[in-house]
Amino acid sequence: MGAPEVPSTLRSWMSVVGEIARAVNAAEPLDGVLATVAEQACALIGFEYCAVMLAEPDREHLRVAGSSGLSRRENRSLCRQ
Repeated sequence: MGAPEVPSTLRSWMSVVGEIARAVNAAEPLDGVLATVAEQACALIGFEYCAVMLAEPDREHLRVAGSSGLSRRENRSLCRQ
């Protein structure tokens, strides 16, 4: 008897984790890694757009640090809300 079959959903998620780990290990710039995270989140969840937001140094505001499916204008708009 062979190993149990891994569900395709789990394979998809693990593939994404591997891709993000490769980007981190390749020392890609943070904005590139976070854009990859946003792209993969869209693909996994089925969304058209996604933004990864980080706190500004003042801890009062968030900024878009990586996104997928959003224009620069939309990114700026998110930060002002």
